[in-house]
Amino acid sequence: MFFKERSLYLRSFLCLRLREKYQPRFGDDLPCFLLENFKLLRVMHFLSVPFNRDLDITLPRTTYSLSVPWYGKIDSAHLVHLRYLAIAYASSHYPTLLFSHLLNLETLNIRALVGSNDIELPHDIFKMAKLRHLYTKDGVFTFHHSSEELEGNDFERSSTLDSLQTFHQVCACEACRCVLIRTPNLRKLGLYAGRIPNDMVLRFPDIEFLKCLEKLTFTANLSDSSRGRTLPSGLKLPLTMTRITLKCTRLKWEELSLLQNLPKLEVLRLLLYACVGLVWNASELEGFPELKYLKFYALDIEEWNASEDQFPKLEVLVIERCYKLKQIPIAFGNLNELREIKLVDCTSSAEELAREIQEEHRNRNGDDDCLNLHAQHNL
Repeated sequence: MFFKERSLYLRSFLCLRLREKYQPRFGDDLPCFLLENFKLLRVMHFLSVPFNRDLDITLPRTTYSLSVPWYGKIDSAHLVHLRYLAIAYASSHYPTLLFSHLLNLETLNIRALVGSNDIELPHDIFKMAKLRHLYTKDGVFTFHHSSEELEGNDFERSSTLDSLQTFHQVCACEACRCVLIRTPNLRKLGLYAGRIPNDMVLRFPDIEFLKCLEKLTFTANLSDSSRGRTLPSGLKLPLTMTRITLKCTRLKWEELSLLQNLPKLEVLRLLLYACVGLVWNASELEGFPELKYLKFYALDIEEWNASEDQFPKLEVLVIERCYKLKQIPIAFGNLNELREIKLVDCTSSAEELAREIQEEHRNRNGDDDCLNLHAQHNL
């Protein structure tokens, strides 16, 4: 009785171990008496162990945890006060949850422990009016309805997730657009483009309507992206964008002109075949007037030509594992805002040019306003 009375007020501290005493049959729910006794619980972090299918519930920033065997679905009807829920699963199917009961949930994090898996977006996700962050680290959110079915569904057409700010990472397709249009206040978005069984390329959806979007990460499948375009030539992005990360998109360098009209873009990361081609003549572009941070990672570029006019506010330049890069713009020595250049696993010629840029910067601005150069493992 003492345990039951005290547990009713528990929100973040929990210590109980039932592995030996409680062995439910396959298909049993998580012990209902546990959930009934912890009705005020607000934070639950589930970690699934692949071999024995134990479900560990660890409460972040505490030293106590609940560890119980898991053999079936989780009954969430008693978790009405839950704010944070994280689930890690070891198979191709994540635990069955009745999301319509989690009306106060603000963060939902689903993680795959083994490989990368498709995670079917729950049908009742639109009932979670307070949901602010929905993301997965290793999986990809997919949709159990086609775009035509979503557009024709009266409930989903009239429902929006007004509180949702983070959505990562989502399958890039037309059905994706039908869901995103119901997230008017989204600020952070992660999209993934792969291939579906009928060998159709999944395309980047139109997201210009996301008027609050600030951060975008777009990743294409490394093995498949060379077979077709992943970004449409007429792509239009919200003018509110401040940070963009592209990975495996295999754009031609001249196609970066898609991004130069974003008036608030401050951070651009080009990672692992984001762009392909040996030469980038950025001098042919209007430029990136507000860009402060630029990163190249694992690109096959050899030569980069640009003037200070294309990157007038650049502060940090990071180039890693660009083994062929021989030339970076010497004109960057004229950039008054440039504070740091980092070269890792690049060519010695690129490092020599970076040192010339550093010297030019010192001559123009004096020793008190020195450009920092970090060079490591360059060949």
